Amino acid sequence: MERIKKMKKKQKAILLGGTVVILAVAGIFGFKYYDQQKYEAAATELTKHQAKVEKLQQALNENFLKDGFLSKNVDTENLEKLSQEVSALQTVKKKEYTDEKSFNAYQKSLEKAEQSLKEATEKADKQEAVNQLFEEPVLTGDEVSLEGIVKEDVKEVASDLVPTTYKDGWSQAMEQLVAVAQEQVKVKEQAEQAVEALFSQEKVKEGITRKDYEEVNETIGQVKNEKVQQALAEKMKQVDQELQRIEEQEKEQAEQEAAAIGGTVEKKEDGSFVVVEPVQESSQQTNHVSSSEKTATSSANSGSATQTQKSGGSSPKANVAPPAKSGGTKSSSSSKQSVKSGEPSSNSSSKQTSNSGKNSDESSYWEYVGKNPNTGGDGYIGKPVENLEDIPGLKFVNGDE
Repeated sequence: MERIKKMKKKQKAILLGGTVVILAVAGIFGFKYYDQQKYEAAATELTKHQAKVEKLQQALNENFLKDGFLSKNVDTENLEKLSQEVSALQTVKKKEYTDEKSFNAYQKSLEKAEQSLKEATEKADKQEAVNQLFEEPVLTGDEVSLEGIVKEDVKEVASDLVPTTYKDGWSQAMEQLVAVAQEQVKVKEQAEQAVEALFSQEKVKEGITRKDYEEVNETIGQVKNEKVQQALAEKMKQVDQELQRIEEQEKEQAEQEAAAIGGTVEKKEDGSFVVVEPVQESSQQTNHVSSSEKTATSSANSGSATQTQKSGGSSPKANVAPPAKSGGTKSSSSSKQSVKSGEPSSNSSSKQTSNSGKNSDESSYWEYVGKNPNTGGDGYIGKPVENLEDIPGLKFVNGDE
């Protein structure tokens, strides 16, 4: 101190100035060192958070297989823990000494992890909901079973079970499984409604037929759940018993009616019964006799026609009448008649000449149909024609016009 006191003013000024400079330089270096420490601490902290995000992403990736399918060991409890970790990392904020570029990269990594967590959680929930529709899981990992059986107590299938966000193999499989469940529920409802339609106040409706019963049974057969089938089949037993009772009554009544007339009973496809009348034996004999006599008469007519041709002439247009038992036939001016045997031939018709030749365009011919079983007489059917040439089997004795 004494040395300083002895210094001159100029020396004192130089010494003070040097001290100030030294302190200033030290302060600057000290401040920079402090900032550097802050930056390094912030960077170290962000790096730790980034490492947590990367580890979190790896854990989330383990929940996925190829094409968007979830792994078999996906666990909702584990996903909940990962969700808590994501929430903790979301609280990290950019600080004064945090590098902006590094922080932006951290945020992008965290957003990717958040998206993976959301997808895994949503898919796991939807997949579990679909599996719960069936008696056994139908989607495990990337294994899909479209032959699953929907549980008997499932009444409806929600329409929002397949998220529209994801366009991958998992989504396609889920859509197929939901369609299978909806179809099975639809068929089950149709079968239940069909069975209920057969009843009124717990009793089988009147007018139900065996055909109705069989059609409903076919619908029940399309239901895949055996428990539902058995329940519906048990109710259908009441219908079958009632139909058997009605059918037995109808059968007894039909048998009584058939016995009264000597007929028989036949069962129709719809389960009803009809009485079949007995075949009349007399009509069969009559038909047989008529056929035989018709053949014999035809032969006789053929011989008669041959005699007429030998006996001489007549005009080209002739009146033809049915064969008479006592000789010749008489022609009519209003109609001309002909005889046909069962088989038309040139010798099957008898021809006669008209004296007047008038009204020749009003000709007709007769077809022999056999003996009358009651009177024994010959039977004929007349058919009007425009011209004699139209009569089948007729030929002119004196040539043709």
